[in-house]
Amino acid sequence: MNRHKIFVTGGSGFIGSAVVDALEEQSFAIANFDIRPPVNDRHRQYWIAGDILDEVHLRQSLDEVRPDGVIHLAARADIIATDWADFASIHQGTANLLAAAGECEEAKRLINISTQLVIGPNYVPRSLTDFHPYTIYGEAKAYAEQLLMQWETPISWLTIRPTNIWGPGHPSFADAIWKYIRRRVYLHPSGGPVFRTYGFVENMADQIIASLKADPTKTARQTYYGGDGVLDSAVWVDAFALALTGKRARRMPVPLLKMLGRAGDLVTAAGIGSPINSGRVMRMTQSYEQPLEPMLALAGAPKISLAEGVEKSVAWLRSRDRCAA
Repeated sequence: MNRHKIFVTGGSGFIGSAVVDALEEQSFAIANFDIRPPVNDRHRQYWIAGDILDEVHLRQSLDEVRPDGVIHLAARADIIATDWADFASIHQGTANLLAAAGECEEAKRLINISTQLVIGPNYVPRSLTDFHPYTIYGEAKAYAEQLLMQWETPISWLTIRPTNIWGPGHPSFADAIWKYIRRRVYLHPSGGPVFRTYGFVENMADQIIASLKADPTKTARQTYYGGDGVLDSAVWVDAFALALTGKRARRMPVPLLKMLGRAGDLVTAAGIGSPINSGRVMRMTQSYEQPLEPMLALAGAPKISLAEGVEKSVAWLRSRDRCAA
C-alpha cells in the first residue's frame, strides 16, 4: 500500500514537531527539511538537514522525496527582531520553496503556515488580504502570503494563520510567562476582560493535517485562522497559575502596569534585560480575536481541552526542571 509522502519544512520547531507527531500517528511517509535537528529523537529518522535558503539543496531534496504534499513551517518566529534580513527564512525561503515545489510533478497540495500577526490588533481589515502587519515578523509573513497568491501553479494551496499557540515545548513561554507565573511575579491587568484567541499545539497540528486532507475544491487558495477558541486571557493565565502555584495570578491596575512597562523600556535602553516593557503591556491589555469558525467547520472541535492542555504543559515544565537539575 502506497503511503502519502509529506515534505515538511521546519518540522523540528514547536508547531512543526507536533505536526510530525500527527503525521506519524496517521501513517504518512514524512520528510522533515530543517536546519535544526529534531527535539524528539524518534523524529530523527525523518530529518533532512537543510537550510531553506539553500535553493539547490531544497530542490534536490524535493526531487528525492517526490512528495504528494508540502507543509511549509520553516521560519524565524521572533517579534523582537527588527531587521528585514533577520527574516530571510520567511521571505526568501518561501520564494525558494515555491520555485522548487512548482517543479515537483507529484506535489498536489501545499499548506502554508503564516501567523495572525499579518493583521495586527487595533485594525479592522476589509478582507483577509487587507494586510496590516504587526512587527517585522508579521510583515515578512504577509509578504510570503502575497508571494503565494501570485504563484502560478496547478498545486492546490491554502494558508493557515496560527493564533496564540501554546503547549509543551513552547520556545519562550517556559522562560517567560510560565516562569513569572510560577514565581508569583506575573502581574495580570485588572479591570475588564481582554479577549485573545488561543490554540493548544496538538490541536493546531490536527487542524493542519485536516486541511491537508480536505477536499481541495473547497479549500484551494483559502486562508484560515488556526486555534481552539477565544478566551478572556485571565482564564488562560489563571488556569496555569492554579496548576503551578495553587493560586490565581496577581493583578495590577492597567495605569500602574503601563508605568511599569515604561520603566522597563528605560532599563532595556540601558542595556539591562527587563521582563516587562511597553510592548508587552500593550499585548497584555489589547484584545486580539480571530474568526475560527471556518477552520472549526473544516477540522472539527479541538480534541484537547484547556484543562488537558494545561496538565500536559505543566508535566512538561516539571520534566524540564528535572532534566536541568
